[in-house]
Amino acid sequence: MNLSRTLFRPARARPDPRQHLRPRPASTLGIWLLLALSPWIVASASAAQSVRTGEVSVATTDQAAAFQEAMRIALVRITGRRDADQDPALAPLLADARRYVQIFRPVAGGGGIQVTLDAGAIERAVTAAGLSAWPRERPVALVVVLQPPPGADAVAVRRVLEDTASQRGLPVVLSSAQSAGLASGADTAAALAAARRLGADVALLGQADASGWRWVYHGAGGSETFSGALSSGIHGATDRLAEATQAVMQQPEQDALVQVSGVASLRDYAQVSRLLSGSAGVRVVSLLEAGNGVATYRVVARGGGDGLAAALSANSRLRPVTDASGRLAYQYQP
Repeated sequence: MNLSRTLFRPARARPDPRQHLRPRPASTLGIWLLLALSPWIVASASAAQSVRTGEVSVATTDQAAAFQEAMRIALVRITGRRDADQDPALAPLLADARRYVQIFRPVAGGGGIQVTLDAGAIERAVTAAGLSAWPRERPVALVVVLQPPPGADAVAVRRVLEDTASQRGLPVVLSSAQSAGLASGADTAAALAAARRLGADVALLGQADASGWRWVYHGAGGSETFSGALSSGIHGATDRLAEATQAVMQQPEQDALVQVSGVASLRDYAQVSRLLSGSAGVRVVSLLEAGNGVATYRVVARGGGDGLAAALSANSRLRPVTDASGRLAYQYQP
């Protein structure tokens, strides 16, 4: 089941994405150059992307089964929890999945059913059940395979990564190591620089080892390693990002002062303001003072300074720095 085409909303007209997925001769691209950049993500000041959590394609053609399967996937995407469809508190949503269906139609070619669910209504039902919804505006992850297993099929690897990211509701950019300019042993600074260049917020670097796959997640707040199957990196990164965001959203709103250096132009001021405004839990961003490449903002955010710091940990363009005054301080990375 390939769900990747239903998850992301293109920001502007783009070439037919299928042309990027067709196998090409190894002599032309090299097998691991097939992990080229995903055409659905656009580099911007804030790479975070809105996820269409309620639009799902399923393989079955039986309506009742299709609606339940679509609801299972939507619950995982909306909550950020990979086991959400097994939660007894959400069982009524699965039992009454048909109620939330807005549109359904056969997938082109007869390969299943495309279902559009009322994501807003599902989010409200999740909240009423005492659980949290993961905001639809989510960080984008750069995913790079640095060293595949011997004889691995690049097309199959790409399909697993795309399908896992789609089912979990994580926007991704898939890139070859060559395109990303990364190699085994790349540190956090290099990984995040590549993420910024390719339109992402965090980086996920994977390579095969004796026991399977080893994935290293790199974000502004640090790095973490996930080991296991090919899909373990996507699952681990999604768990981390969703849990951090949900923890922020559960806190009360408070004021925070944020100082950002490296702000040298009007464009930089606008970019930084958008980065702050687009962070999870932020309601108000006001510029208080600017000069000599430094801008100070007042931000009203869930959890105040601590909550804002947690929300910005998934942003590669604002690097935390030490500030003697105790306020939040960041270096803007254009």
